Amino acid sequence: MSPKQPAAIGTVLLADQEEALLQIEQQALLSVGASVRLARSAEEAIEIMKSDPIDALVADINLPGRMSAANFFRWIEENRPELAARMVLTASRTDYSVPNTFRNPRCPTLVKPFAIEEFSKTVRDALAAVPSTSHT
Repeated sequence: MSPKQPAAIGTVLLADQEEALLQIEQQALLSVGASVRLARSAEEAIEIMKSDPIDALVADINLPGRMSAANFFRWIEENRPELAARMVLTASRTDYSVPNTFRNPRCPTLVKPFAIEEFSKTVRDALAAVPSTSHT
């Protein structure tokens, strides 16, 4: 008898330059029923958001690439505004002094290292904010 698979809860885009962390986060989300896409730069994340249905975004504040964090978040607000409310930011302790322009009161920031249980709960909460696609 195979173990019961968790119910699908949505698709999460994980954007971070730390490969080991991406793998841990991916496993945590797969175990609770999320589909996961991975990006290692702001540009790669944008390409995925342009072509794939994404329900929530987990992004490191300092993604590598040519695009600044401010421009990355501005692109999300302009092109995928529904994700702006379903975004979880991650930051190392040294990055946490990021200006308030990146801090949306509805957007939690997890400071690395964080407990994987806290991560899973925070992302599930973001996914729970996904509006229903059915029209009544």
